[in-house]
Amino acid sequence: MPVVFSYGVTAQDIGEIFRTLYLETLAEKLKEQGRPATASRLALMAGLNRGEVAALLSRRAEKRRLRVRSA
Repeated sequence: MPVVFSYGVTAQDIGEIFRTLYLETLAEKLKEQGRPATASRLALMAGLNRGEVAALLSRRAEKRRLRVRSA
């Protein structure tokens, strides 16, 4: 944890990272089962609201898009 503190990572940042990873893993599991991974389904299964799910996934997609574009 000292490394996390030295980079200025907050508890909110860590929470967002884990929620996003959980949603992505859950979406992969649903796709493996042949089920659609909609924001509503993910929200219900993860115990989050749809707005939060949509925001987390869109931020992740935007970061990926920027990473690919800069490479």
